[in-house]
Amino acid sequence: MFDMRQLNIRYFEVTLSNGLRLSVEPPKLKVLKSISDMAKIDKESMKEESDVFEALAEAVSRALSKNKQGKKITVDFVLDTMNIDEMQELLKAYFTWVGEIRNSKN
Repeated sequence: MFDMRQLNIRYFEVTLSNGLRLSVEPPKLKVLKSISDMAKIDKESMKEESDVFEALAEAVSRALSKNKQGKKITVDFVLDTMNIDEMQELLKAYFTWVGEIRNSKN
């Protein structure tokens, strides 16, 4: 019998600029779609520049909150501790990692 509880879970290891270390779990498909949708910012539909930051912060918050440490990462935490470049680079690395997991033969 195939037991899914025996699968080896891979983690996205990240250390934030404030020194917080997280082991982020792979997202469920529903969450991945949500994060992906938030990360695809349509600047034309955004009324304010702050809307862009808010959407990126929400995507980062959702991605990082599913972690082995059980630490909830809020949008406010992301906005207070990360700049726009850090958010974009983190999401880029996160999606690269998700792609590697998806394409692996495990």
